Amino acid sequence: MTSEIHDDPLSANDGLRLASQRYYDRASGDELVTTLVSSIADVLDVDPFDSTRMPPLFYYLDPELLESVLFESTPTEIGYDPDKTMIFDYVGLTVAVRNNGWVFVYEPTDRNN
Repeated sequence: MTSEIHDDPLSANDGLRLASQRYYDRASGDELVTTLVSSIADVLDVDPFDSTRMPPLFYYLDPELLESVLFESTPTEIGYDPDKTMIFDYVGLTVAVRNNGWVFVYEPTDRNN
């Protein structure tokens, strides 16, 4: 996680507050699902393996399909879209994944009230 906000896709969305951002580096060999689950668990302050608070992500989306849709093409390829973003809701949070590698997790602004 970093304190500098990178290309926040939902910054103007009323009702949501950016709670976490993390960079997914496909070249590192890590899987996108690991970055997603870690980011979400940090926001919820739970163990990522606590299935009572975090049901399996694949119940909500196909992480492998998400990864292929966002990261299959590179900036040098024809048809590359530099602004491709996938957004989904999961356990009361909104998650945005950009094809530049940034993962953003948002919580409702009234979550802690």
